[in-house]
Amino acid sequence: MRRQASKMLAALGLAALLGGSAAAAELQNNLKVTVPFNFEAGRTLLPAGQYSIQRLSLPGTLMIRGLDNSEVIYVRVIPTERYREDLRARLVFHKYGDRYFLAQIWNAGALTGAELPKSKQEREMSASVRPERVLLVARK
Repeated sequence: MRRQASKMLAALGLAALLGGSAAAAELQNNLKVTVPFNFEAGRTLLPAGQYSIQRLSLPGTLMIRGLDNSEVIYVRVIPTERYREDLRARLVFHKYGDRYFLAQIWNAGALTGAELPKSKQEREMSASVRPERVLLVARK
């Protein structure tokens, strides 16, 4: 019985790993975006500015690098899907008052994207307030 459970857990772990890698592979190697406001990605507050977003060989991990500052962070992402293609690459932010949280990253023309898990602060805010969605178009 334990042996079957171990095999099942290993198979589920492999499926999750491959699923995360497939979604990350859908993101272009390098997206660039100008963010006109301070925002939070993961547990890090980033200043307004120009950013590059790159997928890494580590499944489910993206690097966000400031082009006009020295900020570099790594974030874990979860694969997500949408029902129709959008011709533009874009970032989706959740806005609560004057606070912005990076929520999703979508590649141009793809049905799959990457979603950032909500941070503790965003979960607390979303319990009492529904966020406004803010979209920014990215470029290659």
